[in-house]
Order: sequence, then structure tokens, then C-alpha cells
Amino acid sequence: MNTRLYLPAALIALAGSNALAQPCSPNQVSMMVADDGDVGDGYGWAVAIDSTTAVVGSLHDSAGASDSGSVYILTFDGSSWDETQKLTAIGVGTSDGFGDSVAIHNNTIVIGTPGDDDAGSGAGAAYVFTNIKGTWTQTAKLVPSMLTAGDNFASAVDIDNNIIVLSASLTDSVGSNSGAAYVYRFTKGAWIFDTQLVSDDIAEFDHFGIDVAVSGNRVIVGADGDDDNGSTSGSAYIFELDGSTWSQTAKLTANDGAIDDQFGERIDISGSSAIIGARYDDDSANRSGSAYIFELGATWTQHTKLNAFDPTSSKFFGQDVSIHNGRAIVGAWGERDTSGFFNAGAAYAYSRSAGAWALDNKLIAGDQEGGDFYGYSVAVSDDFAIVGADGNDDFWWGPDAGAVYLIELNCVAQCPADLTGDGALDFFDISAFLTLFGAGDPIADFTEDGALDFFDISAFLTAFSAGCP
Repeated sequence: MNTRLYLPAALIALAGSNALAQPCSPNQVSMMVADDGDVGDGYGWAVAIDSTTAVVGSLHDSAGASDSGSVYILTFDGSSWDETQKLTAIGVGTSDGFGDSVAIHNNTIVIGTPGDDDAGSGAGAAYVFTNIKGTWTQTAKLVPSMLTAGDNFASAVDIDNNIIVLSASLTDSVGSNSGAAYVYRFTKGAWIFDTQLVSDDIAEFDHFGIDVAVSGNRVIVGADGDDDNGSTSGSAYIFELDGSTWSQTAKLTANDGAIDDQFGERIDISGSSAIIGARYDDDSANRSGSAYIFELGATWTQHTKLNAFDPTSSKFFGQDVSIHNGRAIVGAWGERDTSGFFNAGAAYAYSRSAGAWALDNKLIAGDQEGGDFYGYSVAVSDDFAIVGADGNDDFWWGPDAGAVYLIELNCVAQCPADLTGDGALDFFDISAFLTLFGAGDPIADFTEDGALDFFDISAFLTAFSAGCP
């Protein structure tokens, strides 16, 4: 049976109306560079954000020793973002890589230092900083007793409440570079080693632990060297804590995984949703890249595959990924600039509505240039996202000093009926609404009730008639 939509006369009559409009979508609100940056610091190599506090790794800063690394704290005061503290570790040494990875939750920051030599050359370590009366203070250094030289421990870190998970993808747990992940739990006022995680089918060169993330009592671990769908096609594993025991509960692979996709090199998890990058996926062009969203129902299943709407070769969409409470952001550092120079970078912001993931905006730097690597690192929180560009040639500090960009997510829609985003309300917006409505697209759900019906048409008419500020 065919259902025909009869367009109300009022909708046709409005086609000639015209008013200024501005679409509401994630947008850049601030570009930040280090207050004391320098050539080659790589500020923005790693980023994390929680509410109104952002953390930025500056991998090659020589604050403690040559290339020892540092980390900067940015805080939103209600009107602007400002640098409020710079962190260095006690005893950090040459090429330790303090700030290679960063994570934050509430009043705790975890910083990876994979070049630390306490347990052997390049064994790695992680530092914990706690906000004590407004000052971030080093309160722990984490070095598992089983570490050995070259393990690359803490090249990826994450924290949620009283659980820290840390990577060691070059650990020889069951063979060369098979990998492992380590869990610490906060118990009786201290971070205590809990367990070492390995997958039930771990093998040589799996790189299990290339990336890690935690949400509640659930951990996800990437293994971009896994070969289930061909050599280095990649996978990811879910572990859950039941009482005091961690158990593997799922293995995730792409439905269309292929050789060298490296699915799992970047991952994140938020509740029952996980996002997994595959920057070498070739679906749209050679190494254009993809990202996959998995959701937990009765089991973990692939829900959505994300691709750039404007794919190009070597875009590396999926270079970094982040997901949080129905928001996701995907970095694509291979994006060319307007002059065609490589690696200017871009990021794509998505949100989940009525069960579907849709693109909100493509983000590029206001000062975009080739070689900036915008999107090499990304993170998303409730109201803001942050995008790193460690190759940015900052005007003040010079080549590869680096920069980060703060993105506002929850702007107030000033003109929701401007569906074309061209700054005008006209027939083309009506046409766009009808097309979206006819296709069942959740963007046409103006009542936000999860259903498309006459009430959405009425709500669109009301918004169209109201014009724009």
C-alpha cells in the first residue's frame, strides 16, 4: 500500500518567505596553543576532555629533559577556554614521552609515558595526577611488576571512576608483540594493580592493547594486528568485571573486514556503544578509512559503519575516534587543504537520534594548512569536543609547535528550519524537509518523539513561520 503525503497549502505558501538563518551544528569556539610552546613540541599529540576540563599532551616538549614531554590543562570558565596549569612528572627523563597518551575523569588524570625506563629501556610507565584544592598534583606512578624492556606500556590509557586501563601492545605475552592490557583499581585510597588482560585467542603480532578504553565495569581493547579477516585486518575485545573477576565477553570484527584495515587501532566505549576506527579501510578510496559503531543488545552487533561523505585516498578517516553519551567524533588527519596539500586534516562530528547515527558537521581548522594533522587526536564530552593538530605551524612558536581546537556541541538552534544551511529560509528548505521526511530521516523529526507524522510537519511550519533571529 502506498502512502502519499499531501502537502498543506500553508507549507506551499511559505515558499516565498525569506529570513536570515544560521544552522546549529558543532562549531569551533577556540584555538589554543601552549603559553610556552616551541618548535617541534607536538602540542595536541594526545587530547582528552571531561566536562569543562581538557588535557593536552605535548609529546616533544623538553620541559623536564630533551623530548621528555609535558601536559597542559585547559579550563572553561563559562565564557572562554584558558590554560590553567602545565604538568611535568617527577623524575621524567629524555625521550620518555610523557603525554603520549592522556585521559581524565572527574578529579583524576592519567598520563602515559611509554618511553620510561624504570622497568627496562622503553618499558613504559603511567602517572596519576589528582586535583587537590584546585591544583593538579602527582599522586601515583604505575609500573606493573611484569613489565620488561620494550613493552611500550601506557601508550594508550583511559579512566572511568575507580578503574584505569593501560596498554602494552608490544608485550610478548604469548609471542613477539602479542600484547596485553593492564587494569588498576582505586582501593582504600590507592591505585592497586588488579589484573593483566589478554584475549582468548591472542597470537604473535596481534598488538593486543594498541588502544584501550573503559566505561563503567566494561573495558574494550583493540588488536589491530589480529588476522581473522586477513593479515592485520584487526579486531577488538570486550571485557567485563563481575565482582572481582574480569572476563572476556565479546570479540568484535568488522562485517566487511579485509587485509590491512587495522580495525581496532583506535577505539572508545560509552555505556553500551563502542566506536572502532579502521583508518586503512579502502571502501571509498585507497586508505580513505572508516569507523564502526557497535551497540549492545542481546549481544554486541555492528550497528553503523561511518565513512566520510567526501572520501579521498589517504584521508585516514578513523585515525582517532571518541564516543560519549550519543555523540561521536572521528578524526581524518589526511584531509588536504584548499590548495591540495596533504595532511591538513579534518574531523567529523556525529550524534545519535531516534536510533540512527547522523553527521552533524565536518570540522576543519580556521587556519587550515597542509601538514597540520588536524584530527590526529580527538575527544568528546557532554558539551565540548577537542581536536588536536600536533603539526600546526603556530604563528608564535614555529613549525610543528602544535595546536588544539575546542568545539562547542550543544549550541542552541537559532533557525532549525534552515535545513539547507545557506542562511535563508526559502523553497529549498521546504524541499529538503519533504525529502528527509519521505526518506524517514530522523532530521525531519521536529517533535523529537522518534516518529515522523503530521505533528512534525506542523512543527516545521511553525519554525519556518517564526523566521530566524
